[in-house]
Amino acid sequence: MYKSFDKVVVLKKQFRQSGDSEEQDAFRSFLDRLKRRECTTADLEYIRARLKARLSPTELQLFENAIHIYPYRRMVWSHNRNVLH
Repeated sequence: MYKSFDKVVVLKKQFRQSGDSEEQDAFRSFLDRLKRRECTTADLEYIRARLKARLSPTELQLFENAIHIYPYRRMVWSHNRNVLH
């Protein structure tokens, strides 16, 4: 099937984490360091502040339809199973 494609598209910019605010820039920088396995103590504090248990009910509502990220496939499967059933 892949041989039926005659064009190649190379994506050079991530749009999911786009935006110009200081908060969005800090998040992109955090994700970049995380990707390179170069997290700092400040990064750890940043992400700990965003733990679900530390968010207000109003903040939690903002994440009702958010994408979930898990370190293991079995956790992804478990989440998907819970959402679909």
